[in-house]
Amino acid sequence: MTEKRSQNWLVCLGRGQSEDIIYSTDARNFYNNLSDPFEGQPFVPKICGGFFLMRPTEPTIHLLEDLSKTMNIDSSANDQWTIDRLLNSRYNSTNNIFIDDPTRTWLVEPLPSGVERRNTSVRTNSSIKLRLLDQAAYISGHIYGSSNDRYWQEIQKFEKWNPFFQRIMVHANTWDEDKVQMIKRNRLWLLGPDDVCIL
Repeated sequence: MTEKRSQNWLVCLGRGQSEDIIYSTDARNFYNNLSDPFEGQPFVPKICGGFFLMRPTEPTIHLLEDLSKTMNIDSSANDQWTIDRLLNSRYNSTNNIFIDDPTRTWLVEPLPSGVERRNTSVRTNSSIKLRLLDQAAYISGHIYGSSNDRYWQEIQKFEKWNPFFQRIMVHANTWDEDKVQMIKRNRLWLLGPDDVCIL
């Protein structure tokens, strides 16, 4: 991410915008190419814990309290997958169970291409307001690595549709192949001999 764009984004979030959290996606393909863009989750598509921004609001504090309770009970719990579940449910620490809750999280518009709000979602004052980042601008390593040709086709569509579109970052969160090899293959590796930057 460029420093200027990063600062603008942080300033935007800090000026009373509607988001409590901004997350990148963990989807293994573009939403409009998935038969179920929510990937089995009832209200919020899968998020990626490797790249996000969170404000200290009451709903996010409750979310992190639930995460802490869950992780304390199950030391092998994965924080990203647990947050995924918590964005779709409430945690009952007495019974150690997750209960689907359509009021827990509200997706802030505009929604990424290929995602439509589930009719069962309900916004309340205590709902977490979540913005999902654009999959083309903030591409995951899963899509960038395994679907690279399709990725560039999608990028060309976005650029024709929106002349202001910018590619911001590639998050190398993939297990499908060696990350360093994926980065080198796509000419994103900028270290030369002795780890000196070639730029």
